[in-house]
Amino acid sequence: MLLPAYQKGFIALADGARIPYVSTGAGEIPVVLVPGAGDGFRTVADAAFALAWLYRARARRYRVLFLSRREPLPPGFTMTQHAADFAFAVRALGVGRAVWECNSAAGPIGQHLAVTQPDLVGALVLTCTLHRASPETGRVVGYWIDCARQGRWQDLAWSAIEYTYRPQTVARYRLIKPLLPLVVRPPRQPERLPNLLEMLLDLDQSNLLPRITQPVFVAGGADDRVIPASVQREMAALIPGSRLKLYEGYGHGNDQENPQYHADFDRFVEQVWEVGA
Repeated sequence: MLLPAYQKGFIALADGARIPYVSTGAGEIPVVLVPGAGDGFRTVADAAFALAWLYRARARRYRVLFLSRREPLPPGFTMTQHAADFAFAVRALGVGRAVWECNSAAGPIGQHLAVTQPDLVGALVLTCTLHRASPETGRVVGYWIDCARQGRWQDLAWSAIEYTYRPQTVARYRLIKPLLPLVVRPPRQPERLPNLLEMLLDLDQSNLLPRITQPVFVAGGADDRVIPASVQREMAALIPGSRLKLYEGYGHGNDQENPQYHADFDRFVEQVWEVGA
């Protein structure tokens, strides 16, 4: 499929900040996708071309809206505040009720939205994400924060590769590791990534999850080294009626590497949207 048409822009907020967005696709079902910590390196507007290409198959089925966190992103910004930002953005864009796919660090935002803005969340997909920080997550995220604060962007990028992808994928990246100094540059807003990650360190939304009433698909890698499978199982168990699938042989990059996940995403959406619509 050729690159689908896409549009990028910004939603202005009352305090002078703005929310970057990218929209693509012409399908009947609206899907809102909120990225994980990669949003700290580049906003969706910065990565618009790449997103349109990577999600070109989705554009045939859905109307896809990618939303970034606000910029600038101040320290101490809470999940509740992020949820309020995104609710404002989708209302401003006239999206209405949609399927929300929230990846990794964005999962807790989706959980808040499902509870506080139920008219906007028809179904929720929580992929490679968490509801509370485990010691394993704290160690990895803490190292990434230290790298960002110290300006060690190449070390951070390589660590993210090693912790995200399957060993065979990491082996391919290792061939181009000497080129990292040429391709990894400090982000436009160096404080954005550590400010995004720090909110995960003391996270615990266990009490929020039983209040989610929408259909929920929890998907992740059984070999995730950033967010352990045990945390994802616990999260699914706390959400009434949720569906859980952990894919053997995949880790934190399951949504990027595993075509079966995307097939299961389509199946889930078709089933719950027919009922919900």
